[in-house]
Order: sequence, then structure tokens, then C-alpha cells
Amino acid sequence: MPVTPRKRLRWCLSIFAFVIVGLALVVRGSWRSQSWFLRILQPEEGDARRAAPRERLDFTFENRANRIRDATNHSNDTASTPKHPTPDVFGWNRCRQVSCSKSDNCAALDSSPPSERCCWLMLKELLGALRTFLSQHDIPFYVMFGTLLGARRDAGIMHWTSDVDIAVESSSIAILESINEWNDRYYFWMENKHIGRMCITDYENPEAKTWGAWDKIPTYVDVYIPKHVSKNMSGFTESKTVFPVVSKCVFNTIDVYGRDIVGQVDASIEHNASTKLKIGELLVDAPRNVDVLLSQIYGSDWRQPDAKKSNHGSNWCEGDDAAEFKKLVSLTARVP
Repeated sequence: MPVTPRKRLRWCLSIFAFVIVGLALVVRGSWRSQSWFLRILQPEEGDARRAAPRERLDFTFENRANRIRDATNHSNDTASTPKHPTPDVFGWNRCRQVSCSKSDNCAALDSSPPSERCCWLMLKELLGALRTFLSQHDIPFYVMFGTLLGARRDAGIMHWTSDVDIAVESSSIAILESINEWNDRYYFWMENKHIGRMCITDYENPEAKTWGAWDKIPTYVDVYIPKHVSKNMSGFTESKTVFPVVSKCVFNTIDVYGRDIVGQVDASIEHNASTKLKIGELLVDAPRNVDVLLSQIYGSDWRQPDAKKSNHGSNWCEGDDAAEFKKLVSLTARVP
């Protein structure tokens, strides 16, 4: 019986399939023989190859545990020992200190919990450090505003205040900006051209934190830059001194410095012309006519403690002329 084309095709496909299967078996057998031969020549390497998957698994989990432990330790180290700020950290974000208490019953002992320690003690530390630094550089300064009031009335710092107020002439700003090099616990910067700030930068105490703003940080120093207008420049009968960031207050220069100025823009308080006041054991310079200035700033009843414990800078110089203040500030703006 003749072979049909369909049968011929089926035989060809079967033969082709047998050939493919045969080739596959030959290749597989060759690979096994080679692998067996290599294991004979290098038994340790073969054993290591077989054990490698389990070792890698154990090693992976061990590494993972180590990484978790190292990360935890690093986190704890970072929390307990904060890094010092980089140069691009500026202003309030560079200040760092522990919390403190403004209560009348606050603790004056370093051994007390931070939240119970007196803020006024930290302010006194800031004032003492600033006085020492300025003295070493022969830079005169004087206490002003709330610090002047506390020194004159109580021979101390008011317990509820957050800041120390001093005045320094503009010619001394460059030196003040180097206080961090003198002692890296303290930092000074100019908030604007009329007022500078100083704060504690405690990067050693794990309980210290960054506060970020003047109305949040417990303690700091305001460094006011006075401006002076001579009587021949202003048209007044006396030379005047203003602090551009302190609205309305216009002071007679002679009440502050003990002398008048003629044609000068930058004055300085002379050591023998200032009043000496005590803040605790610290002896500080104050304006010449303290009582006159306090009456002008706070009113005639400044000797009576403020039962309301008013906010910083409230109701200053109520009797002064705002238009006169603005005129003097505009005149000082013409002079660099």
C-alpha cells in the first residue's frame, strides 16, 4: 500500500523529535560529567559552593540585626550628644539651651531639674559673660530698659523677664560678633542694623534644645544700637538719643551719657560719667541720670513692682512725641 503524504510528514516529525531529545540528553550528561570531575579535583570548593546559600542567608540576617543595633545606638548617641551647628545655621536656630522657670519659687541650685531652675540665673550668666568679654576689649556698654529697672529697683534681674537689655555703640558690633570664638557657649548676631541678639549655645547638655524664636526661647540678650542727633543737626535745644527699634522714646543725650554732643553721630558713655549699679554681685554701668530715664520710660510709679508682670516693651515712653521720634530716626538714617 502506498505511503500517503500525511504519514510521511508524521514520520519526519517523530524522527526530528527523537533527534532533539537525544541532543538534550547528551548536553545534560556532559554538564554533569564536567561538574562531577570538578568536584573531584576541588572538593572544598564544591562543598563551599553547596553551603554558600545557607551561609549567605545567616549572614544576611546577622547583618540586618547589626544594622538595626548600630542605627539605634547612633540615634541614642545623636540625642545625647548633639552636633555643633554648621556655619549656615544662623540666628535663633543656632541658640540652644535647657528650659527654666520664671516662677518666684524657682530653684537656684544647679542640682535641681532644669524646668525648676531660675531663668534669671541664666540671664545673669549671659550678662556676666558679656560684661567680661566687653571689658577685655575695652568696649563700654550700659544696661537699659527692663534690666536698668531691675538693677535700680531690686539690685537684680526680674524673675519673669526673658531678656537682658544693654546698649552698645555701633562701632563695637564687629568685635561683638566674635564672642563665639572667645567662648563657644555664647553666640551673637545682628537681627537687623538696630538690634543684636546674644544667646546660649549649649550643644553639650542632652536636655538642651533649639527654640527657634525670641518669643519661645527662655533667655537671651537684646543689644540695642543707639543713634545720636546733635542739637545743631536736629534743631532742638539739646542733643537727642534714640533707639530706632524702641518706638516713641526720645532721650536727652546728656541724661544718658552725662554730656552733650555736637556734630557727633557715634557717642560713648564715659566710665566716670556713668552710674554704677549692682545686679547681684555684678557691678554694671548705667546711664548718668537713671531715675530720670526710668520715669520717662515707665512713668513716675516705676518704683512699684508691676503686679501684672507686663510683657516685654509694653507702654514705654507714653509721654514722648511719636512725630519727634520719627523725625530723629529719619535724620539718623542719613548717616551710615
